[in-house]
Amino acid sequence: MTESLSDLLRRGADSVAVPRLDLGEVVAEADRRRRRRRYLVAGTAAAAVSAIVAGSVLVAATSSRTQDPPPAGPPSISKTLG
Repeated sequence: MTESLSDLLRRGADSVAVPRLDLGEVVAEADRRRRRRRYLVAGTAAAAVSAIVAGSVLVAATSSRTQDPPPAGPPSISKTLG
């Protein structure tokens, strides 16, 4: 005779080994991931700040060159006839 589905499931569940959980290893892995994430965030923030500073310096250097007044030449004399 065939077994019922519930008997098959029960026998299959009984044959599965109980998972062993090493809590210390889980906590250590969480600490490693947290540390990596912090390094990544710090590196990204440093790169963003560096890009902003470099862009600001570049814009300031470019705008200071374009806003200088032209060199003064000799004054022009215009005579009005009257």
